[in-house]
Amino acid sequence: MKRRRKFQLLIADIWEALADVARENRSGDLFHATWELVRFDDELAGDIGKVRELIAVARAIRDATGPGRSVAEQKIMDTLKGIAWTCCSVLEEAGVPRIPDLAAADALSPDLRRSILILAEMRDYALECLRFNARPRDAFAGVRRGQSFEILGIAGRLFDLPEALDIARQALRRSRSQTVRGAIIFLEDYFKAREGMEVPDDIHAALLTVAETADSRSTATGALNVLVETGEISDLEALDRLDDWKGKHYR
Repeated sequence: MKRRRKFQLLIADIWEALADVARENRSGDLFHATWELVRFDDELAGDIGKVRELIAVARAIRDATGPGRSVAEQKIMDTLKGIAWTCCSVLEEAGVPRIPDLAAADALSPDLRRSILILAEMRDYALECLRFNARPRDAFAGVRRGQSFEILGIAGRLFDLPEALDIARQALRRSRSQTVRGAIIFLEDYFKAREGMEVPDDIHAALLTVAETADSRSTATGALNVLVETGEISDLEALDRLDDWKGKHYR
């Protein structure tokens, strides 16, 4: 049986593979090292130092070129999303309310403060990825943005995220399907966590436009679902609009 690698050794493996673009099995080595990271979700959710190491690796993979990069970054983003969910669950189960800024975390117990600080690291990296100017041939750019929105949807349960809301607003006006789907997931999570908060008129209108013009039925349905879940439109109106979408796209 192959012996499992410790976290620090896996991180070292990833750095070594990233440094050697001409490595014969670079793609396979990156895949195996990043795939094993999922075993450390619980450990990472309690260790901000290791989370920062992981984010440093994620940043390096994002900036790298050569074989294996996209698959490795996908695994890293999956791991970051898992850590965010774990921290968010701990905080919500403890009844921690949304906090205006990290200064409010000082009043929490050490364990809960650690969880909120780790979640803040996830939030900050996801926002960084949304601001990142990807290379023209960056095949992972759309997926990265979509998954960053998903991480922010989790973080938004504990933090107010006006910048992410603005970026999601802009994303709805673009045609990049993966980014739009991610923005829709973020918006649904964000508004559901703020019961009674009205969806801004421009976002309401943009979601209806996406529901009408999207090529993907799941994207159209997702846009309508945000408005249903927030009470902006009824189930019946959403079904009527989805029927209109089918009439335009299934001719």
